[in-house]
Amino acid sequence: MDVQPEKTLRLETLPNEILSEIYAHLGVADLCRFFLNLELSKFTARLADHLKTLVVHVTPDELSYDNSPWINFSTYARLPPCKISVCTPCGQLDLTKWHLNQVKYSQLTLSVQHIPKYYSGVDLTGINGRVSKVSIFGCIELNPNTIPRSVRKLSLDGCRTKLPLNFEHLTQLTHFRAKRFTPAGTLVLPSSVTDIEICDNLRLTFNATSLPNLKNFKGPFFYIIKGTCVKLSCVSSANYWSPEMWREMTITDGICFKEMSSTQLQEVVLLGQHHGVDATNVFTDNQMSQLTMLRAHTLSVRDMDMLFAMKVLQIKFDKVLNQFTRLPPNVDEFVMVSSQPVTGIPSQLKVFGYKNLDNPEVNDIVINSETVRYVNILRARTVTLNCIKLTRLAVAAVRSVGYPNAPNIVNLKVDGTKVPLKQFPRLVHLSMRKVNQAVEISHRLKSVILKRMKLSRVALTAKHVEILHCKFWSNFKRPQIEAKFLKLLDTVLDRADGIKCQYLSCSKPGRIGSIPRMVEKLYISYLNDQWVEKCKGRRGGIPILATLERCDRLKSVEIGYADFRNLYHDGITLPSSIRSVALCRVKWGDHAKLRFTGLTHLVHLECDSAATVEQLGYPPGSPPPSLVCNGTVTFQPHFLPPLKSQDNQLRRVYEKNEWDEF
Repeated sequence: MDVQPEKTLRLETLPNEILSEIYAHLGVADLCRFFLNLELSKFTARLADHLKTLVVHVTPDELSYDNSPWINFSTYARLPPCKISVCTPCGQLDLTKWHLNQVKYSQLTLSVQHIPKYYSGVDLTGINGRVSKVSIFGCIELNPNTIPRSVRKLSLDGCRTKLPLNFEHLTQLTHFRAKRFTPAGTLVLPSSVTDIEICDNLRLTFNATSLPNLKNFKGPFFYIIKGTCVKLSCVSSANYWSPEMWREMTITDGICFKEMSSTQLQEVVLLGQHHGVDATNVFTDNQMSQLTMLRAHTLSVRDMDMLFAMKVLQIKFDKVLNQFTRLPPNVDEFVMVSSQPVTGIPSQLKVFGYKNLDNPEVNDIVINSETVRYVNILRARTVTLNCIKLTRLAVAAVRSVGYPNAPNIVNLKVDGTKVPLKQFPRLVHLSMRKVNQAVEISHRLKSVILKRMKLSRVALTAKHVEILHCKFWSNFKRPQIEAKFLKLLDTVLDRADGIKCQYLSCSKPGRIGSIPRMVEKLYISYLNDQWVEKCKGRRGGIPILATLERCDRLKSVEIGYADFRNLYHDGITLPSSIRSVALCRVKWGDHAKLRFTGLTHLVHLECDSAATVEQLGYPPGSPPPSLVCNGTVTFQPHFLPPLKSQDNQLRRVYEKNEWDEF
């Protein structure tokens, strides 16, 4: 009997549809790592072309763990030029700029955060390459002239400037966003701007008549807007109207659109006072016939037939809803504000929402649907679900959801409602608030957020876990949590020996019994004097920072309100694996200093308090390449090792696109 040779399935022979599924399952960062483990072939050519269409998130940290959403610059340097997004703390900005100038990229989105008060400003000059988007958070003194001229999107949050806020030189700018901004003078934007968003600020003024391309505006009040503006969001009515071209509007006051001459109005969000008012008292018949979206939870509609173009409808609907209720024919998303029960929903709906603003204790919600994909219920007595295609569910202030028949839910959000988690075998994202119950899930999730809960048994595995303002019952077994990223906020976790994570964030007054040994990045911060009392181990045991030296994978540590005077008389000892250290609000005491277990390759050291070379722990005359101390920033790139780039063959393939030989 002849034995047929085994056929080998080669990746380059797979159709694009299957490859797309593989790409989507891996995620961008994992796809980059996968690419670097392949031998050169025609498939790597296809994958390289695909990578060029994605946005790769790159971090200045030397993180090494798998399945993280970021890659480091050392990894990115071996990839073909891609669109990249980089988020850096201000203290590492010089280091980040150096990295950026060592690699090639087709497009850069740069975010600068955590800007301390001792920084006079943020200098973005000297970045080679195309910078398409810049976000700056908390800049004390912003100089508009340091922003790269290639920027298309600019976001400023918590910034201030004494210079004229003139961005006319950014001739490619199309999107501008400002929040908590304190400018001097009038905002001047280039004529290329199409989108403006101004949040929480009434002092920022500009003349929008000089912006002929403006299409979308969102702000605290109406400005003078003429010409081609087609989308407008605001919080009060206007003194100046030119609405002929407006298509979308969000407004809070009780406006009457009948007084407007708009002929193209399609999407309206009304957040103001229209209690008991019918839509015909607000819109003309022609306006109602062309609306495709209406969100107005205090507005009612008596004649649904007038909304024949409507697709998204949110209104006051104080009637019993069932599967035979007549809705506009094109509506597939319906949110009702009602005091009446629901016995069924029309089969045309893919999204359904229910809000009870009166007495939730008398209403039952029953949904039997083969088409609905998202359900959001706020305030009801019971909810009964039989929805085979439902993938997203949100319930709040509901007494009981029973045992829903919705096995395909991947996104679940609950607030004040117990749910049987075992009923959702395909769950991917979980958010729970004010629910006292066990959280035990046998399969791996992507994200879990637990907030203001009393937790008994906890056993879960996820990429991203946040436990906020929670308490663990001491009489239950230790929690079992495995995560890439774990955030603890105002949470006491004494029994931490069942915790595995690679990025740990502990902030505000809370407590963790010990730092997991496998942690690679640590952020820990407490409030002023509460540091000494709250950072102790269980029952007054060894303070947690005293155990850091055993974390032999730790590469980055940031400590806020580090008081070394009482618990840490001699300071703390860090492992030789450490690459980045940041100390905030340090109280050194008389003898405290940093120590390292062996030869270290420290790249970045930051301390916002006065410190000597001896306290910072590095040998005299051999500072780390990036040093921020005593209000001075020192960057010496010649001490940095060069990034490992592609080998000669791979570089030739990238630059000349010579794939035929493979």
